[in-house]
This record gives sequence, C-alpha cells and structure tokens, in this order.
Amino acid sequence: MPKANVPYILKQMRLDRLQPHPDQQAIRTITDEAKSGLSNFIGKVGLLEEIIFNKRTGHILSGHQRWKVLIDSGKKSAPVKVVDVDQATENMIFINMNNPEICGEFTDKTKPYLQSLKVELGDELYQKVGLEMLEVSLVGMAGDGNGDVGDSKSLAEQFGVPPFSVLDARRGYWQERKRAWIALGIKSELGRGGADLAGTVQWKTSPGGSPRPACDYRNRQRGDGRGRPIK
Repeated sequence: MPKANVPYILKQMRLDRLQPHPDQQAIRTITDEAKSGLSNFIGKVGLLEEIIFNKRTGHILSGHQRWKVLIDSGKKSAPVKVVDVDQATENMIFINMNNPEICGEFTDKTKPYLQSLKVELGDELYQKVGLEMLEVSLVGMAGDGNGDVGDSKSLAEQFGVPPFSVLDARRGYWQERKRAWIALGIKSELGRGGADLAGTVQWKTSPGGSPRPACDYRNRQRGDGRGRPIK
C-alpha cells in the first residue's frame, strides 16, 4: 500500500541528470501548439511549479514537458522536488499528477477572465501563452461571455459530448460512449467498407453483425429529382 505524506527535498539539479519516465511518451502526448504555449508561458513567468523526481529510480514523475521546454531553451539546471519512493508510489504519483479527472474542469465563468486577459496582455501574448486554446475549448459552453448561463444549452448538453474540435477522449463520458458502441457490436476499426486497390469491393459488418456491401460509386447516373434517370 503506497504511503501518504511523501517527504521531498527541494534542490537545484542539472537537467541532464534527470531521466523521463519510461512510459511517458506512450501515456502522455502534447501537440506542438500546446508545447509552444507552455514554452512561452515559462518564458514569461518562469518555472512556478517544480519538476518532481524520484531519487530511487532516477525518473521524472511530473513535469516532463517543463523539463523538455527548459532544455530546449538552453537551461542547464532547475529547482526540483526530489522524493525517494518505491515503485507503487512512483506509479501513483506519475499517473495522478497528470490525471485530468481529479483536476476539475473550467466552467463558463472562466470567460470573463479570458476576456480581461486578452485586453491586458494583448492578442499576441494571449495567443502565445496558450490562453487562446483554452478559449476555443470553451466555445461550446452556454452563456453570453459574462458568466450568465441563461436558458441556452451547450453543445455537450445537446449532443452528449462536446464538439469534436475540442473532444477529449480521455474523459469519462467519452469512454462510457465507446463502451456502449462496443456493446452494440459497432467495430469502428472496420470502417464503412470500400474498394481495395485492385478494385474489389470489400464486405464489412453492420452494428448488428450482419454483412453488408460497401457503397460503390463507380456506376453513377444523373436523375431528374423524382427518382427517374435522365437518359
């Protein structure tokens, strides 16, 4: 059972002596746009949240992207929280320090803050530090931008999930919907069918499991709008 109240030592460490967790790239990803926003944010305010490092294994447990940004910017060292924990506690820290499910979510009340920040920082800096990405993710929320929700519903409330442009597949609602699809027999990896490179029409399965031919658009004919072909 992992122990609570893990002690740590805050010290300045060389960045080249820190090793990323071996599963970091497989578990966590970041877009180039988001990484650029993080880099500009650190460049503006500095490193406000230290990297967490496990002395026992030599692995970074939290702050991989901050570590990469600092190295890319030419930094040689940074303040690091050093812990000394077993493998079970390391895994708990590694996962939960990056777990969106326990971090809460922004609401539409965030919009006035973003509007003020856009004015105070200016459009260029607002975009550079990643706040514009947050603004885009809040587009589907109800309200008039002043924190008043009113009677309107967000796209997430209307359709069950947020718009695909801001969909986060890690969230619980999306995983629940995926499980429901699987229970219905939907196999998204099969696609909707089509012809292969040799021109042979492939057969796929419907949600119920019965075979069905893919659409073949090679023999097309114009119609008169009433179901009759134009000869």
